[in-house]
Amino acid sequence: MAARLGPGAVAERRARLAAWRAALAPDAAVDLPPPTPDDPGPAHWTFAQRWQDATAARRALRALAAARRLDPAAVTDTGVPLGPGDAARVAGLEHVLATRLVVLVERARPEQAGALVLGLARLATLERSRHSGRWIVLDGFPADAAVFDAAAVAARRADLLPLAAEARRRFEHAHAALVAAPSDGGFPEADFAAFEAAAMRRTELAGAVADGRPLRVRGGPLLPDRAADVRLAPPPWPADRLQAALTAAAARERRYGAALQRQLDYDLVGHNCVTELLALARAAAPATRLDAPLAFIPFVATRAVARQWPITAATTLPSRRQATLAAQAPGPRRWLREGNVLTATAYRPSPDDSLFLFFTDDVVAARPLLGAANLVVALGGAALALPLAPFDGGARLGAALRGAFWSLPELAFWSVRKGSYPLLPPEPSNALQSGAESTEISACGGFAPTASCSSGPS
Repeated sequence: MAARLGPGAVAERRARLAAWRAALAPDAAVDLPPPTPDDPGPAHWTFAQRWQDATAARRALRALAAARRLDPAAVTDTGVPLGPGDAARVAGLEHVLATRLVVLVERARPEQAGALVLGLARLATLERSRHSGRWIVLDGFPADAAVFDAAAVAARRADLLPLAAEARRRFEHAHAALVAAPSDGGFPEADFAAFEAAAMRRTELAGAVADGRPLRVRGGPLLPDRAADVRLAPPPWPADRLQAALTAAAARERRYGAALQRQLDYDLVGHNCVTELLALARAAAPATRLDAPLAFIPFVATRAVARQWPITAATTLPSRRQATLAAQAPGPRRWLREGNVLTATAYRPSPDDSLFLFFTDDVVAARPLLGAANLVVALGGAALALPLAPFDGGARLGAALRGAFWSLPELAFWSVRKGSYPLLPPEPSNALQSGAESTEISACGGFAPTASCSSGPS
């Protein structure tokens, strides 16, 4: 790439970035406009971010000039061979991406540092893929991704098998989309990012299922984003000017944070998830009104909507436990086995769960009695966990106290707890149900395995 730009081009652009950085003024910032309900405010490119971005852009150009190699830990070799026509597709993607990167280097703007670094890394993986004959992608699992160790993988292999099959299917779909994506208009960023994520998940799950390797899990998108220690040049301003600018910035941050909190702060009665859903409905259809003074309560809002709004369809998304039980033969024997955490086969105790003994979501008449038993178990667990708090950071005590809290609604025939599950099934239903049950499942987000996916508070 340096050859395309000409001799000395990279050094000249590094000098240009250094001059741009030196021209920054730490005390030139102004107050942002106050946020509104419809516009929480623009993204603000702070002085510190500008200084860091300019430094990162110079580092990226230095790596380009020195032809630095990728960190091996930042690369995932999928082991999947390139298919017919893939080599030509990889070569085409290399050409398009290299052309785009030449433009970024020519512009040498600090805000494009991230795009330049990511593009250079992707270009390197495409080159490796073409030479090795296998798909090689950047690793997008963050450093803080949850990890199932080998023992946990072995214990949950039955759950991982359908996830691995689904990961293969999604990889094949993403591969087909990438091959079909037009590249004449530029690098197919979205399709390539989706392919990278699918390749990473497929490789991670395949290694866990086939070889019993530890499994990294992360919900949501996987984006290549690696941290690095960068030594920043000392700022050329006197310390008193920097301190004054820092004090002024902190004051602006407090003012803006207070205004934002007034707009977005959670309030159990006046500003919760239900009130916001109803406000969204009114914004979409101004004539939509709900005559229910207590509509901030989820089940009250659900019943009012059913009475007052024309409902074309209603479906229920069962909790993970209920979906598993539906596949078992009903009857007293099933309840005796599955109704408690000690003998249940549809549930395994999770470290994210509160302390309880009985499930109460599938019983009504006996719910207060079982809830009382759960309360006794939780309070007893709290008493036993109290002396251990200095040694486990209060984890057992917290789980016991949460268990006591979630047992209280059961005394009034209200079951909230469903248990938590570290892995979601690969094909969750598209049904939608109001209440804690569906809220938690929606938050877990589709197929991606997550460390603490829950079917309701626990």
